[in-house]
Amino acid sequence: MSADDLLQRQSLIEADIFVIDERLKRAISDADEYLDPSINIDGYRPCTTEDIEYRIHNLQSSYEELIDLARKRREQLEQGKLLWKFYSDMNDEEIWIDEKQQQMTSPDYGHDVNSVLSLKNKHKSQEYDMQIRYTQLEQLLNTGEQMIRQSHFGTPKISARLELLKQKWDNLIRESNERAKHLQESYDYYQFFSDADDIDTWMLDMLKLVSSEDIGRDELSAQTLLKKHKDVQDLLDNYRKTIDGLKQINLQQLTVDNRQSQDVQQRIQSIDRRYAELLELSKLRKQKLHDAISLFRLFHDADNVEAWIDEKERFLATLDPTIVNDIEELEVIKHRFDGFERDMNSTASKVAVVGHQARALMQIDHPNSQEILDRMSRLNQNWAQLRKLVDKKRDDLSSTFGVQTFHIECNETISWIQDKIRIVQSTEDLGRDLGGVMTMQRRLSGLERDMAAIQSKLDQLENEAQKLEKDHPDEAQDIKTKVNQINSVWYELKEILRRREESMGEAAELQKFLRDLDHFSAWLTRTQTLVASEDIPNTLNEAEQLLNQHQTIKEEIDRYGPDYSQMKDYGHRVIRDADTSDPQYIFLRERLNALDDGWNELDQMWHQKKNMLTEAMQYQMFMRDSNQAEILLNHQENYLQREKEQQPRTFDDVEVMIKKHEDFMTTMSANEDKIHGVCSFAQRLCQENHYLGDRILQRASIINDRHDSNRSRTMEISDKLRDALKYFQFIQDCDDLKEWLDMKYLQAQDDTYRDTTNIHTKYLRHQAFQAEIISNKERLNSLKRHAQQLKEEQTEEESSGGKTRMSLSKKQEGEDYDATIDKRIEELEQLWTNLEETTKDKGERLFDANRSKLFQQSITNLDEFMFDIEKHIKAGEGETIVDGTPVESTIQTQLAPEENNLTSTNLLLLKQTTIEEELLKRQQQVDELRLQAEKLKQLEPDKSQEIDTKRIQVEEKFSRLLQPLNEKKLRLEQQKRLHQYIRDIEDEQLWLNEKFQFIQQSQADFMTSTFTRQQTLQNIQLLKRKNESLLKEIDNHEQRLIENLKTECEEISQIYPQRADEFQQRLEELSINYAQLKETIRQRREHLELLEQVYQYYYDLSEAEAWLGEQELYMMSEERGKDEISTQTFIRKQQQMEGNIEQYTDILRQLGERAKTLVTDLHSSTLTSELIQDHTEHIQKRQTQLDKLYASLKDLSQERHLRLDETLKLYKLNREIEDLEQWISDRELIAGSHELGQDFEHVNMLLDRFTQFSTETQQIGDERLSHANEMIDILIANGHVDSAQIAESKDQLNESYQDLLEMIETRLQSLKASWELHKFLHDCKEIIIVMQERKNSIPDEIGRDQQSVQQLIRKHQQFETELVLLAQEIQRIQMESKRLHGRYAGEKESDIKQKENDVIQQWKSFQQYVDQRKRLLNDFDDLHRFFNMARDLHMWMDTMIRQMTNSDKPHDVSGVDLLMNNHQSLKAEIDARQENFTMCINLGKDLINRRHVRSFEVKDKCIQLSMLRDKLDDTWSERWEYLQLILEVYQFARDAAIAETWLITQESYLQNEELGDTLDQVENLIKRHEQFEKSLMAQEDRFNALRNLTTLEKKKQQPPPEPRQTKLHIYLDEFKTWDERDAERPSKATVGGEYSAGDQTTTTSATDGRPSTLPSGKKRPSDTTDSGSRQQQRRSESISRQQVVKEGLLTRKHEWEGQERKAQHRAWEKLYCVLTGSHLQFYKDQKHYKTSRTYSEDLQFDNSTNVAPATDYRKKTHVFRLRLIDGNEYLFHAKDDLEMNEWIQAINTCIPSTSASTTTTHIPSIALTSPPPLSASSSPRHHPPSIMTTSTSGVEITSTQSPPTATEQKSRTLPTESQPTSSSTTTGTGASTTATATSGKKKTGGFFSMKRK
Repeated sequence: MSADDLLQRQSLIEADIFVIDERLKRAISDADEYLDPSINIDGYRPCTTEDIEYRIHNLQSSYEELIDLARKRREQLEQGKLLWKFYSDMNDEEIWIDEKQQQMTSPDYGHDVNSVLSLKNKHKSQEYDMQIRYTQLEQLLNTGEQMIRQSHFGTPKISARLELLKQKWDNLIRESNERAKHLQESYDYYQFFSDADDIDTWMLDMLKLVSSEDIGRDELSAQTLLKKHKDVQDLLDNYRKTIDGLKQINLQQLTVDNRQSQDVQQRIQSIDRRYAELLELSKLRKQKLHDAISLFRLFHDADNVEAWIDEKERFLATLDPTIVNDIEELEVIKHRFDGFERDMNSTASKVAVVGHQARALMQIDHPNSQEILDRMSRLNQNWAQLRKLVDKKRDDLSSTFGVQTFHIECNETISWIQDKIRIVQSTEDLGRDLGGVMTMQRRLSGLERDMAAIQSKLDQLENEAQKLEKDHPDEAQDIKTKVNQINSVWYELKEILRRREESMGEAAELQKFLRDLDHFSAWLTRTQTLVASEDIPNTLNEAEQLLNQHQTIKEEIDRYGPDYSQMKDYGHRVIRDADTSDPQYIFLRERLNALDDGWNELDQMWHQKKNMLTEAMQYQMFMRDSNQAEILLNHQENYLQREKEQQPRTFDDVEVMIKKHEDFMTTMSANEDKIHGVCSFAQRLCQENHYLGDRILQRASIINDRHDSNRSRTMEISDKLRDALKYFQFIQDCDDLKEWLDMKYLQAQDDTYRDTTNIHTKYLRHQAFQAEIISNKERLNSLKRHAQQLKEEQTEEESSGGKTRMSLSKKQEGEDYDATIDKRIEELEQLWTNLEETTKDKGERLFDANRSKLFQQSITNLDEFMFDIEKHIKAGEGETIVDGTPVESTIQTQLAPEENNLTSTNLLLLKQTTIEEELLKRQQQVDELRLQAEKLKQLEPDKSQEIDTKRIQVEEKFSRLLQPLNEKKLRLEQQKRLHQYIRDIEDEQLWLNEKFQFIQQSQADFMTSTFTRQQTLQNIQLLKRKNESLLKEIDNHEQRLIENLKTECEEISQIYPQRADEFQQRLEELSINYAQLKETIRQRREHLELLEQVYQYYYDLSEAEAWLGEQELYMMSEERGKDEISTQTFIRKQQQMEGNIEQYTDILRQLGERAKTLVTDLHSSTLTSELIQDHTEHIQKRQTQLDKLYASLKDLSQERHLRLDETLKLYKLNREIEDLEQWISDRELIAGSHELGQDFEHVNMLLDRFTQFSTETQQIGDERLSHANEMIDILIANGHVDSAQIAESKDQLNESYQDLLEMIETRLQSLKASWELHKFLHDCKEIIIVMQERKNSIPDEIGRDQQSVQQLIRKHQQFETELVLLAQEIQRIQMESKRLHGRYAGEKESDIKQKENDVIQQWKSFQQYVDQRKRLLNDFDDLHRFFNMARDLHMWMDTMIRQMTNSDKPHDVSGVDLLMNNHQSLKAEIDARQENFTMCINLGKDLINRRHVRSFEVKDKCIQLSMLRDKLDDTWSERWEYLQLILEVYQFARDAAIAETWLITQESYLQNEELGDTLDQVENLIKRHEQFEKSLMAQEDRFNALRNLTTLEKKKQQPPPEPRQTKLHIYLDEFKTWDERDAERPSKATVGGEYSAGDQTTTTSATDGRPSTLPSGKKRPSDTTDSGSRQQQRRSESISRQQVVKEGLLTRKHEWEGQERKAQHRAWEKLYCVLTGSHLQFYKDQKHYKTSRTYSEDLQFDNSTNVAPATDYRKKTHVFRLRLIDGNEYLFHAKDDLEMNEWIQAINTCIPSTSASTTTTHIPSIALTSPPPLSASSSPRHHPPSIMTTSTSGVEITSTQSPPTATEQKSRTLPTESQPTSSSTTTGTGASTTATATSGKKKTGGFFSMKRK
């Protein structure tokens, strides 16, 4: 038995012992009668007093011993129960530890990274379980230790078990750590190999790229490949970090053993080796691509140039100026020719670039060097031919056009000069005043420029006239006449101007100024108009054009800058010295001022326009690039869409599609830079804050997204095409092999073996056929491997869920992929097997057809072949045949090499090679003769000798042919070497002669003086490089060829010794020719080096003369600088020039020394005397001119330096004074400002800046003023001419500075006062904002439970603490306001007061809001505390009610006593909880009185608690009454059982029929009968007591009690909310009348709904019937009569039990739901529904019930939520949306609507709908039907009527619980509890009592 059973049994035993105690007391009291001698008992004493005392003593001792044993027994049982519970927990822990230990010791550490990660995660979860389990283990250990401390009887075993458990736990911890360590090591190991596999895969992919042989088809494709290769190279370089990371990180993480393992080391070495190979292959491929690009670019440029040359040659043929006489037509031809020359000049650079590219490629030994050389030679030839044709056309055009142009220009020039004469003559009367000068200036504007232009034109015409006179002698007289006429008119104009200038005098300078002023004004107006143009470019070309035009305007403005300064200075001098009342001077002053404004405005306008144009051009550039990118993307998308729609049907289709797709990918990769460039350009523009940045960024993002989409789609199509290619490649290979097998099968089925003619040839062909079949066996094996690979790839794709194949179902016409492949392979294997069998069978048949004929025919064929070979040998040898054996003749074969040639020898060798190949084939036939002979001898034994003889003859004859053939081949090779040697000698001689002739011709041209004068330094250097290249080419050619020829000569001389001298002579002649050619080239190199030095001297001399001429022009300039900066610049430049001139002395000296050396070298050279003389004279003349020019330059330099030093001093002083005055003026503008700031930030900024300004002004001003005064004092002390003016400037300067300091001090004081005012206003504004922010920061959340509310309260307290600082700030504001009131008045004073009032008002409002928030939080804290207390009390009362209504039934009196004692303890606990109940109710009333927002919920909770407390009291009283009744019943049962036992024992005596046989027997029987009668009389009282009715029986006979009255209306009045009280005030009398009618209630039947009015306290007769069958029938009928709205299976989940607590049991349960009226009932299934066996309590709907889809629940679909008024929430899961909507609609129809006439208060179901726990057989799942009772006050009350129990049919000795009693009955029962208990225990005599006589 278990410990609990033993304890229960012990309790029953102890109860029996307690019963015995009463019996023992009665026995002792009965015995006392016999011990008292004074008591008369009729002389009868059954025993002595001593015996009685002894028996009583023994009885008491035994009872005490029994009590002690029972106590010890209970202690032992309690300890045993505790021990076994401890052992059970220990066993559980040990089992759990053993299970975990078994898992920790598992040898499985994973086989890859994923499995190891899975094991690690599993291990972490186990460690987490261990941490959680450790808390239970600690509790168990503490329990064991506590038992040991209490000296438990199992202490030794407990200690041992505890030690064992601790040891197991320590072992588990240790093994867990070991397993974690091993798992980490395993993870590092497999992760290393996983990373290594990734690296190997990546390197294999890279290997395919860098080992590709594709170099492109043109330059674009090659560049694309190079760009891709650069990306690949970058990937390779960057991937080095990954490999290093693998070795440095992953490798270091491994253990020492794993790190040193062979697999790891080999893997590392393999990766390094492969990476090195990749780098090497990448370099090689890069070089190949560069070479290919260079070659493609060169050919492309050369093709373009040649096409242009052809086109221009045709164009020049159309230009013929010799046949044109009209000047206009000549101009057209000239214009076209000029355009052509410009094109030719631009093309010349292209030709030069092409030549440079070709030379560069030749220098690096390009693989296509010869092709490049040929191409460049052809291009240069075409270009030289074009230049000759152009020179000829130019000369013809110039000659024809010159004469016509000259006459026209002469006439125009004469007219031009005459116009100027008339203009000058019209100004004779002007120039006497400013007005006249201005008028004259307007008329003569531009005359000076025109004079210079006319002069240049005259010079041009004179030069042209001289040239035309030489070229056209026949028109020389007309030309001279025109020139003389022009000179006469020009002289007249100059004479008139000279006379006019002499008459003008001082007005000339003023005229020049006005002319310049008009010109500058017109230019300024025109430029401003041009700059102010608001043209916005719409294209990139327009933007570039506008920007270039704008930059040109800036250059023009800069050129006009110096002129503007000079003109402005002169104008101010004119105005200063003139009369101020003259209107002309006033007008001039206004023009000058307007000119200044226009000049400054022009500069600002130019910069603004530049910024606008720059951004516009950037936007147009972006639009151009983006449009191009979008066009590319559109093309890509269209192509991808077409590719996606196309489905390949054959292998050719796939190949075409792949090629197109690869080209597309190449083009796409090449265009990626454009896309990226557009995006990066857009980002840069946005970063620079472009005015269209948002639009640019949006368009760039769209382009980038489209490009990424195209890239992903491209990769997807590429993968699909590769899969399709593999499949169709397999299909095509299968078809090809099947076709080949069919063809070979037809050949194998040929039965030509039946025809014996030519049987040997057929047999040989068949052998070749068999060999072909065997060689093609690998094709079938390869197809099998390919098929297996395809199936494996398909399986991997299906298992990995990858991409599907490209419409393979359509391609295979519905056949399965794997089935198709297997079918193909099986078909091919079957065909191959058939072919092999057929071939083998045919071979055997061919061989067996006619063996003898076959053998003979084979011998015949071999004889014929050997005969042909002998003829071939005889054709070239002097041999004779004796008896079929070749014998070499004694005469040596004479093959004359000079008669043969190399070509014929090569043909003979080719024929010899063909014979050798045929000989090898015949060798196989000879070997097969042996096999044939053996088989033939078996068939024909009699011919064996003949067969062997023939075979041996054939073999010997065949072997004798081999040696002659080898000898002939050797002789032919020797002949070839001889002819090749002679050919090489002759070719070299021809090459040398060609080079020698070329050098002699160039040398002859070079030695002429005419040719030398036309040369330049560059041409000489080019000739020198060509000469060096030729010499190097000859050296390389000689070294390589001569060595080979010498070796070849020695070998040939050994073969042909009779011609050795001839061979040697030829070689020596070649060597001599080489030496002569090299000597000629060396002489030419010396001449070229000398001429290079000469022309280098000429070039350096020209450079020196040009430099000296430039410096001389600069030194002759009279310009000294307009200001100090320009003067300093001139001085620095002059100093630099002087230094350069001094340094140039060494250069001139070196040139002189070089001239002397060159003269000496020329005289000692082998050049012609004429050439030497020309160069000597020219050198000496040029050197003398250079020396004179240098001396003159030094003199001019010294003079210019002195003039500049004199000018600088004056500019320095003026600059310093002007700068200081301007600085003071600028500072006065700042200091005189009246701006005091708009707000605090502005004032603060102004004050900081002005303070800094003041400090800076004083520091800088004092320093600069003292410096200026020192300079002025020094100048005055040195006696400067303008000393008085300088002193006056000094006084003015000091006075201005003092005025500035006073203004600064005044401004500073004003700003400080303004700062204080604005600071106050700003602080007020800031404090108001802070209070508003603090107010906004107060959360609206009030908490969901008490914990969250308390947390909010703590936060609020902290918030109130922080408000102390804010209060201090407000106090400071008030003090500052008082201080400012005395300083300001008027509007500012009002503002100060208003701000102060605003702050104080805001502070008060803020404090009220904070207090309100605090009260709200406290209210909700009390609310949640109330709810928690109510919930605890509710749960406690439910628990107490369940304990009172438990189904435990006593079996005897002792059990009833035990239950009564337990019930009394419950009463004590209820009394102890009364204080908590009172506190909770008082708190609820307090919340209602506070007008809490949730007062109605508080009210409901209070009513629930009060009703449940009444129910608890009633339940306790009913239970106590029931226990008293059952105690009386069990006492009656006990006494009845004793009486029955006594009667049974006495029945045997009465049934005894013995009457006695003797007198003694009769007397004894009479005595015995008398004793029986006495005992019967003694038992009479017992039986009389049994005849009395028990209280239960009396209660049955009484009429049924009246039902108790509910206290609901009392509680409704007690807990009435303020809203209800406010609503009752207007109709107080009416409401009182309604309450006074409380003696009647309206009862509504739940079945038919008909109301019935009954007196208060009475019930219907039908309701009071006690028939059990009637009540059961009524209950079932009430359920069945309710209309079922909807029923079906749903899955239910209980989410919330109340407003603040989630349900304890939230699992999903599948139930059968029935919707009847306003109830939703739950059953386990439909069968239970039919039998009315509910699963749980029904849900009752009211007007606040809400049902809607649970959209916030994401774990399941088709879920709707049901909310009840008591806060319970349920989730229901339907099978689909249709079913869910049907249930929602049905429930909504069943929800009752609120009546406007009555106000219904819903009482929570727990207070009124719980069934009374009276029936022991009732359960929570079976509830009686409820009756809705509506009182006159409108409150719905649900009363419950308990059904009759089935136990009433049992024996009356097993009583049941009675009906509930009223409150008055309960009270009476409670008051008479003691009396009832006393009356229930009626005292009887028992076995020790006797009837008194």
